[in-house]
Amino acid sequence: MGRFFLVFLFRFLLLVVGGGFAALLGVALATVYPASIPEKPLVTKIPEILPGMDANDNSNNPNVAVQSDTKPLLTTAQRKQLERELQRLERQLKTRGSSPKLEARIKAIRQQLRINLAKLPTASQLALSTEPLVNPDTLAGKIPADVLFEDNQTYLLTEGKPVLDKLVDELKKYPGAAVVIGVHTDSVGEVSNNRALSFRQAEAIAQYLSSTLGKSYTWIPVGYGEISPLVNDENQTNLQFNRRVEIKVNPQ
Repeated sequence: MGRFFLVFLFRFLLLVVGGGFAALLGVALATVYPASIPEKPLVTKIPEILPGMDANDNSNNPNVAVQSDTKPLLTTAQRKQLERELQRLERQLKTRGSSPKLEARIKAIRQQLRINLAKLPTASQLALSTEPLVNPDTLAGKIPADVLFEDNQTYLLTEGKPVLDKLVDELKKYPGAAVVIGVHTDSVGEVSNNRALSFRQAEAIAQYLSSTLGKSYTWIPVGYGEISPLVNDENQTNLQFNRRVEIKVNPQ
């Protein structure tokens, strides 16, 4: 009986010492060789597993936490490309008849175009809208810079010029006014570069307006750069909202 107890005690101590040594060895190895690519939580993988699913759309499951970042808005070129593809697919659908794949793709494109339109108006929408660019009560207005300029560029986009033509018609109501053209950028890049970029963009707008309205007006281009954001530059949507042109009219 005493021999059996000694054998049991020896094996128990051996197990404890061996387990402790293995634990210490595991901690040491984990410290020296940590995991270099941690696994993403499942919730951030939902859009990757289901490509048609929006990470911000949790309306069907309010208990699921999702990322707060949103998809970037479409550029003018991307929107035109999607619109052309939509027209091509719709023609194919009429020719071939019912096709689940075609119908699913058409639905996805329409949804993408609709989401982006809701977030930022296009140049054509602004130009054709009955809403004035300059509020007649406050004599101030705001135009998304992305309808007038490519990102980090100072030349006016062709599709943005009808927006400025609409602005010209509105400014004719205030002959000889002093017009402040303030351009704001996002916070991407150097502060000094953003300030210089915004000023050159403001000058480009002033030159376009003065070419039609003449020198009887006083044009005051101002480049604010990134110093006065409307919202935090935490995602692509907010970046685009912060890139803007603010017009202020001071009548004689």
